[in-house]
Amino acid sequence: NLVRAGRFIEAERHLRQEVMLQPRSSQACRNLGVVLGGIGRWMEAVRLLRRAARLDPADASIASDLGQALLRLGDRAGAM
Repeated sequence: NLVRAGRFIEAERHLRQEVMLQPRSSQACRNLGVVLGGIGRWMEAVRLLRRAARLDPADASIASDLGQALLRLGDRAGAM
C-alpha cells in the first residue's frame, strides 16, 4: 500500500487516475479524499468526500471521514 509506505504523492497520482476512470465510484472518491486529508489538504479532501457521500449516502465510513475532515477545517456544525 502506497499510503502505508509513506508514498503519498504516488498514492495521490494513482487515486486521481482511479477517480478519472471511475467518476461514479464513491470508494475512489473517498480514498482520494482520505489521502488528501492525510497530507493536510483538507479543502480538497472535503470536496472529494462530499462527492463520495452524494454517490453513496448510506456509507457510514464516508460520512465519518467527511465529518473528520470538516472538523479539521473548524466546521463543527457541518461535521455533525
